Amino acid sequence: MMQKPRKFASNFFSWRELSLSLLQGCIVAVGLLSILFFCIQHSVNPDRTRTFVFSSLIFSNILLTITGRSKTNTILTTIRYRNHLLTYMVLLQLLFLFIFIGWGPMQQIFSFVAIPPHFYLIAFSVSFLTVFWIELFKPVMKKWGLQKT
Repeated sequence: MMQKPRKFASNFFSWRELSLSLLQGCIVAVGLLSILFFCIQHSVNPDRTRTFVFSSLIFSNILLTITGRSKTNTILTTIRYRNHLLTYMVLLQLLFLFIFIGWGPMQQIFSFVAIPPHFYLIAFSVSFLTVFWIELFKPVMKKWGLQKT
């Protein structure tokens, strides 16, 4: 609050921030495509594949929301910051996931089907790996001054 506001003509995001976000998005896309490739290789039903990839996409979005709270502090620090809206947003996203997958009319609209519990575990694991890698680099980026504090 002690800093002056940025100039109106200046960019809202730096190229460094944009490139990092783009890299994160590409890595998540690789994770989603790996699930798709796995399903194709194992002749998984297309509706089940769609549900599997969608679940991983939602999990990735939740994890990106959590890791994106700070560009320099790890989740071990930011989890201590009180933010009730974050809790509601995560719960709302999970509710939407289970409504889309579990409620008949939504299943029909998007051609989703029930998937076994271990598919959710795999979807979450892939999402975790493709999103949380950045947490390992935040301390390094902070130490080297690659991110603004």
